[in-house]
Amino acid sequence: MKKYLLAVDGSEISKQAAKYLAGITKLHKTFDVTIAYVINLKKEYSHEPYKDINDTQQDTKANGSKLLNEYVVMFDKPITKVLLEGDPGAEIVKYANLNEFDHIVMGTRGLGNIKGFVLGSVSQRVVHDAKCPVTLVK
Repeated sequence: MKKYLLAVDGSEISKQAAKYLAGITKLHKTFDVTIAYVINLKKEYSHEPYKDINDTQQDTKANGSKLLNEYVVMFDKPITKVLLEGDPGAEIVKYANLNEFDHIVMGTRGLGNIKGFVLGSVSQRVVHDAKCPVTLVK
């Protein structure tokens, strides 16, 4: 059975990546898809510094769960959903490597090499550090 990890962030490009993977999995009879969304609580806290930390955490997790549900409906079979916490690039790679996924699929925002290098890119980190093949959908 082939194990796919679909990393999502709610962007249109991320939705295109999900459609791409849904099309691939229709061709295979046996596959396992896990959809992962990474919550970056430090980033969330910085957006609303006066909001209670527990409220921010609960709201962020609820929004993450809701977002994951939007992707599940794109697939014909039951899908595993997972919320991860931390730096998105690092957490996607860590989860994929620990769970021995065969393939990672994710969107890319299409930053150029210089911008991506300066700003740091989640997709670049995943491509560089993952032990399995990574498909970037643009």
